[in-house]
Amino acid sequence: MPEFSRMVGAVTRSHMANDLRFAQNITIFAPTNAAMDSVSPLVADRIFPRDESGVREADPVLAAAAINSHIVPGRIPAAALAEGLRLVTMAGTPITIGNTPGAERGVTVSAGPNVSARVVQRDIPCANGMVHGIDRVLVR
Repeated sequence: MPEFSRMVGAVTRSHMANDLRFAQNITIFAPTNAAMDSVSPLVADRIFPRDESGVREADPVLAAAAINSHIVPGRIPAAALAEGLRLVTMAGTPITIGNTPGAERGVTVSAGPNVSARVVQRDIPCANGMVHGIDRVLVR
């Protein structure tokens, strides 16, 4: 899916592709390309610093933590994303679901104060779980 190519690139650069390929029953809250593009340069440079030639490399600890902060155990369809549902990501950080039927924002994922994303695409099946597209990166 082209709208998630930046997230796929981050997973590849962080050397987590095989980890995710072989994981079972996971849900990924995947930032869209626009969400990835909106990450502040300071955060991007910290997680994926540039080498001498300007190519971004993955910080071995921070990149994995950033990717894992978007993944939770279990195959969770959108219908199960209930208001107040609390989940713990693979990075060990808590996220909370907001779901107000009929509300303009719809389903949201909050990773703490000032870190909230709106689910913009739901129930994208993958071989080992479920993907929900979000409009913001869940990194504090």
